Amino acid sequence: MKKLKELLGNTRIRSLPDYVLKHVGFALWPIDITFYLTFSCNNFCPHCYHRILEKDQASGDKSSESSSPSLSQYERFIKECSFLKPQIRLSGGEPFLYPHLLELTDFIKECGLNLTISTNGSLLAPNAHSMLDLRVDVVIISLYGPACVHDRIVQRKGAFHEIENGIRTIVALKRKRNSCIPRIIINYILTNDNYLSFPEMVQWAENIGGDTITLTHLWFWDPQAVAQQNRDFPEFGLLKSTPNLALRDIDPHVLVRNVDLVQRKTHKIQIIYFPLLGPDEIITYYQQPDQHLGARRCIIPWTVSYVFPNGDLKPCYLNYSTGNIKEQSYKQIWNGKKFRTFRIALAKHGYFPACKRCTGLFLFNGNKGYRISMTQHHKRPD
Repeated sequence: MKKLKELLGNTRIRSLPDYVLKHVGFALWPIDITFYLTFSCNNFCPHCYHRILEKDQASGDKSSESSSPSLSQYERFIKECSFLKPQIRLSGGEPFLYPHLLELTDFIKECGLNLTISTNGSLLAPNAHSMLDLRVDVVIISLYGPACVHDRIVQRKGAFHEIENGIRTIVALKRKRNSCIPRIIINYILTNDNYLSFPEMVQWAENIGGDTITLTHLWFWDPQAVAQQNRDFPEFGLLKSTPNLALRDIDPHVLVRNVDLVQRKTHKIQIIYFPLLGPDEIITYYQQPDQHLGARRCIIPWTVSYVFPNGDLKPCYLNYSTGNIKEQSYKQIWNGKKFRTFRIALAKHGYFPACKRCTGLFLFNGNKGYRISMTQHHKRPD
């Protein structure tokens, strides 16, 4: 039975039988639901797309804490989806600033769902015992480099030390309890200020006890792509381009050499590159934002959904809500008219103009390299 469930899970991810229904816009069940519980954050990263979404998108899309779903509304929605066994991700902003995070975490695990919490790491230490008690499966921690670099980027002194303290606390508790969860994934997000430090931080992550480090290329909305999106598809919400100041000084040729340096060594920690780009693609990613990379057809809206702090459920980061979990059930939204309209248009065009630097194009595109990168250059400890 266990092998059968694993086979069905792989079939769901790789075959996507519901995509055959693309012309009518229907989908089967989602494999991943992300809840952005709050836009509040105690860091002040200038490139943060959630701050951009909150400030720059149309007024109808802004999410205030007063309009957030209640804990019972979140629980009702999750309970309805629970028999489908999606992976649940709790994020923000900073999710540990959401006042009912631990209660919601407890409910999700009682429903038997796999749970990931994405955090800036500032509140890991005081919540470490709770995360192990509640059986959180994965913790993803955003990191921007060595202490001086990280603190400067997030604009808060002592932030790096909080991450170190939090990770060490979790690792110590895992050893004490002989537990393999939560898995610790360090999300190293590339910017102008830290792309030279990646090799150094791989070693740091390995030494501190992380399970995985991910080299993440930031997605962005290029002004030209946004203008085309707004002109051709205004029915799916108007966008404003994201400021790319955090990326414009990255020398992709140097970045290629640093990635190669890491790949030539054997590491005990798992290393993931997301999206996985070859040397020429890295250069194109940063120097030619008008050039498409990744899959030619986006299938994210058939597999994933995002719930924003005001309860809006969206198929992706475009400014288009398919419904609101405070007012509608999962069934009413997932295959409702607005969601199906979006899927039909996306299936017709493959991807939208604003999607050219969306990392979602690399998730389910049959890219063997991405899956290989999850084990490549990774030596498990004895």
